[in-house]
Amino acid sequence: MYKLVDGAYVFKIFDQYLLFSTNEENQKAPYVRKINEMAGNICNELMDGCTKEDLVQHIERIYDTDGIDTETEIETFLLTLKENGYIEKK
Repeated sequence: MYKLVDGAYVFKIFDQYLLFSTNEENQKAPYVRKINEMAGNICNELMDGCTKEDLVQHIERIYDTDGIDTETEIETFLLTLKENGYIEKK
C-alpha cells in the first residue's frame, strides 16, 4: 500500500493541481510542484492510501487508456513520488 507522507497534500486550484509538502524535515520534496490532472487524481487516492492495483483500476475507470500500459505508467509515477519524498510504501 502506498500513501502520501505526513505533510504532503494535493489541491486543485481552478484547473491546476498542486502537490504541496509542508514537512520541513523532508529535504527531498520541493515545497510545491505543479502536476497534471491524472497525477492529481492519483495523489488524491494516495491521501488515504491504496495499492498500485487500486490506482490502475481507478485510472482506467475515469480515463480512456487504450494503448497505454497503465500499470507501468503508474509504477513509474509512484517511483518518482517515492524518490522525491512525497509517498511511503506501507
